[in-house]
Amino acid sequence: MDFILPPDLQALREKVIAIAKSQMIPVAKADGELEGPNRNIQKLLADITPEVYPVDCGGKLIHKNRSLAICVIREELSRLCPEADHMFAQQGLCGTAILFGGTAEQKRRFVPPVANMQRLASFAVTEESGSDAGGIQTTAVRDGEDWVLNGKKRLISHASVAGTYVVFASTDLEKRAKGVSAFIIEGDNPGLKGRLTKFMVPYVVGELELTNCRIPKNNILGQPGEGFRWAMQTLDVFRAAVGAHSVGFA
Repeated sequence: MDFILPPDLQALREKVIAIAKSQMIPVAKADGELEGPNRNIQKLLADITPEVYPVDCGGKLIHKNRSLAICVIREELSRLCPEADHMFAQQGLCGTAILFGGTAEQKRRFVPPVANMQRLASFAVTEESGSDAGGIQTTAVRDGEDWVLNGKKRLISHASVAGTYVVFASTDLEKRAKGVSAFIIEGDNPGLKGRLTKFMVPYVVGELELTNCRIPKNNILGQPGEGFRWAMQTLDVFRAAVGAHSVGFA
């Protein structure tokens, strides 16, 4: 079996190494510990993150090896600048969920700002019950032309600082996982509040509270009850990348 990367992915690897060594590491050292996200790292990732998004969604991806490209990037960022890796991963989780479940209009509208690091992104599943999708208690109820969400999320990366959230909520609590749906919520929504939680890690993690959070009916990904599907497909992509992250971190 040949474990040599294709030329395009080897070039990507070298590009990530060059940016991390020449720009990200000096920036991370100069900025030190921050209360919120490192906006300088965010700007530098704008040269890397588009590499894993389709051209018609604002990216530069021109081959079919997206999952492997994500692994290549995460391995090198984890090795050289873990803070950048975490930010890259959160963009990927949110953006990938929209790529899987979104309509053409949703992809056109919401993915490019995530792909180009104009907006930080967040993927909000976890609640008091942990990451068990069947235990989600956050609810989404249809009200005319809107969905109204209520509930709390915890241990959410980029809570309170993201511009785009994919939030998982139940549209039918009795169906458990089969009743989970996924919704796109913009960060300036008045019904969405975030609070940072301090941990001994250089990551932005916190809690989200949704109080009568009203969003247009078209902000659902797919159909009601398909949220678990989008979550699992997204996590399938990033499970392999967790391995790459671990190799880089080691």
